[in-house]
Amino acid sequence: MSKKNGRPLVIIDWETVDKLCGLHCTGVEIASIIGVGYDTLESAIKREFKLSFPEYFAQKSATGKVSLRRKQYTAAVDDGVP
Repeated sequence: MSKKNGRPLVIIDWETVDKLCGLHCTGVEIASIIGVGYDTLESAIKREFKLSFPEYFAQKSATGKVSLRRKQYTAAVDDGVP
């Protein structure tokens, strides 16, 4: 039986990462909040999703953009702006 070398894989809470992407947090901020280094987060994304961080972020941050636009529209309509 062979012994595996290296550190054990860090468990990433992807739901939290996705929410933080939706809030447009930077990769460094996300990594800090979930308690890992940016390189670890980037490696985990490559391992799990076969994407770079910018690719993953682009996919997950889209919901945040829609939410922001909805709030801006609502605020504009409520203020009487045409």
